[in-house]
Amino acid sequence: MSVRLPLLLPELALAILFCGSLISAPIVVDDFEYIVLSDDWDNPVVNTDLESGVGAQGSPKFARIKPATGILGAIFEGGASDFFVDCFLRLHPGERQFNFMVMTREEVAYEGATINLRHQGDTWWAYNGGWQELPLPGLAVDVWYHLRITCNGWGGSGASYDLELSDAGGTEFTSSVMDLGLFEDGDPTTTTAGAFSFSAHWGNSPGFDLDNVTVETVEPVVGGPPLAITNLEYDPADLTSAITWNAVPGTRYFVYASSDLVNWEEIGIRIASGSEETLTEEEVSGGFRSYRVQDHPEP
Repeated sequence: MSVRLPLLLPELALAILFCGSLISAPIVVDDFEYIVLSDDWDNPVVNTDLESGVGAQGSPKFARIKPATGILGAIFEGGASDFFVDCFLRLHPGERQFNFMVMTREEVAYEGATINLRHQGDTWWAYNGGWQELPLPGLAVDVWYHLRITCNGWGGSGASYDLELSDAGGTEFTSSVMDLGLFEDGDPTTTTAGAFSFSAHWGNSPGFDLDNVTVETVEPVVGGPPLAITNLEYDPADLTSAITWNAVPGTRYFVYASSDLVNWEEIGIRIASGSEETLTEEEVSGGFRSYRVQDHPEP
């Protein structure tokens, strides 16, 4: 459910949107800034190393999936129907520069994929009885991109997935392809997802770099009050807006803003520490501004 509530302030009209039927549960959260990989990853972890250098958004470390045998992934214990894999990706010159897989069985593997996604020859491809070209921009080498794969309705007749991609060096998604039903092995309409993997095993892969990986399942909320923005304050002197919403401690919330209710940008992510959470947007000029808080990422 979505509700829009207009609020008029001096020289500023702010709209509130809220919805609250879903909640996210973290599977993997790793920014690769420690001396070892997160325990969230499941075996086998093969030929994947932490590297020092220029990571995504200027971070000092990242993960490198090394050529030929590198693999990194995790299991969805008990299966997952709705989930997303969010990461920053950097390619190197070569043939199959990137390979991402989702399996219906609970095993981190480099074969037997239900989703088999690759980047090769300046083109994105997904396997569906043969490689199908996808309408996404090709990636330049040695540049970080923000990528999100969102899977919807696995285990049901509407099983699909979405891909979202930023421009080179960017964080906001600028390209997408939605409701894909391109699958290799397994049947996601009858079986939930069991695991995913990043792999450099096939196609003379040169390996690739990852940073800031977040993987979460999305499940219906049972009981409790619906998620709602409870307060919105605009400071015309500081040109800031403070958005407050009711929260569940430990839950990750995504906050979006729009000036036209059509184009939305992610302005922050918060992990709640209490029953309320607040995010402040700076440099908010006069005009119309709308906000949305969600406990799952925007498709």
